[in-house]
Amino acid sequence: MTVGTTLVTTSSCTGNVIVNEGITAIAADAFYNNSSVTSVSLPNSVISIGPTAFQYTANMTRFCIVTGK
Repeated sequence: MTVGTTLVTTSSCTGNVIVNEGITAIAADAFYNNSSVTSVSLPNSVISIGPTAFQYTANMTRFCIVTGK
């Protein structure tokens, strides 16, 4: 779920999560304790990641920041 250009929660997300271009921030606890997410791809529009945003994501094995098209 987003609020404006901030991703605030991913509690219903599973598997590979691709964050849309235009999102500029990942809120604190956005992925917190979500063991269903296995990978996350962020666009280069993201300029801020909150503390504990990815804490306890036990099954995440890949994290990627997409730098171009």
